[in-house]
Amino acid sequence: MPKTQTHCPSCGQSIIAEIEQLFDVGIDKSSKNRLLSGSANIITCPYCGFQGSASVPIVYHDPDKELLLTYFPPELGVSREEQEKEIGPLITRVFNELPKEKRKAYLFSPQTMLTLKSLVEKILEADGITKEMIEAQEKRSSLLQRLLSVSKESRINLIKDEDPLIDQDFFYLFTKILESAAISNDQSAIKQLEEIQEQLLDYSSYGNTLKKESIEFEEVGKLLQKYGKELSRTNVLDEVIQSKDDSRLRAFVRLARPAMDYMFFQMLSEKIEKARGEGRQRLKEIRDKLLDYTSEEDKVFQLRMDIARKNVDALLKVDNIEEIISSNPAIVDEFFIQELETQIENSRKTGDLEKSGQLSRIIKVVEKLATPPPEILFINELLDISNNGKKLRSRINEKRDLVNQDFIDLIDALIIKTKEALEGELANSTSAEIKEQKELLKRLRLIYQEALEISMEKAKEKGN
Repeated sequence: MPKTQTHCPSCGQSIIAEIEQLFDVGIDKSSKNRLLSGSANIITCPYCGFQGSASVPIVYHDPDKELLLTYFPPELGVSREEQEKEIGPLITRVFNELPKEKRKAYLFSPQTMLTLKSLVEKILEADGITKEMIEAQEKRSSLLQRLLSVSKESRINLIKDEDPLIDQDFFYLFTKILESAAISNDQSAIKQLEEIQEQLLDYSSYGNTLKKESIEFEEVGKLLQKYGKELSRTNVLDEVIQSKDDSRLRAFVRLARPAMDYMFFQMLSEKIEKARGEGRQRLKEIRDKLLDYTSEEDKVFQLRMDIARKNVDALLKVDNIEEIISSNPAIVDEFFIQELETQIENSRKTGDLEKSGQLSRIIKVVEKLATPPPEILFINELLDISNNGKKLRSRINEKRDLVNQDFIDLIDALIIKTKEALEGELANSTSAEIKEQKELLKRLRLIYQEALEISMEKAKEKGN
């Protein structure tokens, strides 16, 4: 972005800042994200310390959507004639940089946006995101903030009152907040969010559905595991036919989608032809629902693959890969990894060494960020030797630089989480699973005790 001389809106001093007025998606796809995220035209005044957005005229152009928008900040107090003089050269640039065959009528009638908010809404609307959808998302964000600010008892009524707002999009937003807390290891926030999550599952309609589907998902998973290598379309079909509700059917689709191919549905159709009366009608309903659910599953799969592809392609065009992935850890999922592997394999086959090298850089960053912090690696190492008290103490002593209050708090958090698992979700598990968790709890307590003693020794040494 060009360095431009402007004035600080706070103290009026003349300063140099990076100002961007033309956001042409046809030339720079990332310009759209800069505009929508509010990261463009941020100025910092070296005189008064002000930091904020600069009020500048903006032209936005998306040739694929035939969208040409202009915005002139009203606070600049410039006449209509002066506005056109300043906006005109930017529109001329848009026109000149397009090939002749792409110069269409919309370029001669740019749409004027009166506010920056209306400009953003217009861009999102062209992407299929309506004003109503934006307002609904703002309401979800507001509800989440209220849930975080009220007492545990008050949340129940709030959840019941706002039940229509608590939908798939709300849970997606909530999950992202929870993931962020987990990444930063904010134990207090994690505990509060987990309490809210439990209440959402218990007291909201959508939460109830999710909870039921989660139980069915687990049960179907165990059911399919029993077949092992003998699992076949016939097994899956037999189990599906016995399903008593839609939640179980959905669970089968999620876990056994590869088995539900053309041959599977042909086998189901044959059973329908042989059946009579209510049994035949029931099988028809199952087939119709399975066709709907598999179609939904395929659309979600394709959407996530498309998103992964776009994320990989975007990272190929930037230098600060680690910074971007660190700020957006959610983009790294199984679809992202699969897309990375596919692209690097294709680039090697075609001999595109430059692209292969760029993809390898992304993989190295992902591997680096996926590596657990040294404290977690050290705790895992200590778990293996925790039953040997002498060896345990010796090893902790060797790494005493790692043993501080944060390390003690981390072990304590792991102990609390393991205890809660034993008292809650694992209460109805198999005896082997419970035994395993009890052993883990015992080993964590041994590590905690030794680490605490060494921490106290360090404190005494520092005091002397």
